[in-house]
Amino acid sequence: MADPPEWPGVEFTNPPPTEHASVRVWQEQMVTRGWRLDVDGVYGDRSQLACRLFQAEKALDVDGIVGEQTWNAAWTEPITEPVDWTWPGLYLRYEPASLHPDITRSYPAVTTHTSVSVWQSQMAHRGWNIGAVDGVYGAQSQAVCLAFQEEKGLAVDGIVGPATWAASWDAPID
Repeated sequence: MADPPEWPGVEFTNPPPTEHASVRVWQEQMVTRGWRLDVDGVYGDRSQLACRLFQAEKALDVDGIVGEQTWNAAWTEPITEPVDWTWPGLYLRYEPASLHPDITRSYPAVTTHTSVSVWQSQMAHRGWNIGAVDGVYGAQSQAVCLAFQEEKGLAVDGIVGPATWAASWDAPID
């Protein structure tokens, strides 16, 4: 892997979107790695989401901020297929065995996956008290999901499926 250019000393955050020449440099590198972003020098929503997904993929702190560690990783970490922020095709759920002790499940009681980190990070970014962004869809994630679904007029089932996933990015913030 190539040595990264020197970190510019500017953390990219949103909101408000950071506008800086180094944002364009980072965006160009991420596009080279296969991420779909606009190379415009503005660290907006799409760049921030790509950052969060990249951080989750590389087991970095998922905070959506391009600081020195994320900047360097964009040049030094191995290139893998980028995660898409469309619904991952995986239902995020939490159903402890104590909920229905007489039912045998064909799926785990707790969803653990990179996509959970992405969703948790998005909900935290939107102001929900998600707790730890840890990739484990447990009781706190479910509680946030239920409240979010109710607030947005979605089916209130505590499961992050396609509609809840999309609303997590698209629904207005109240």
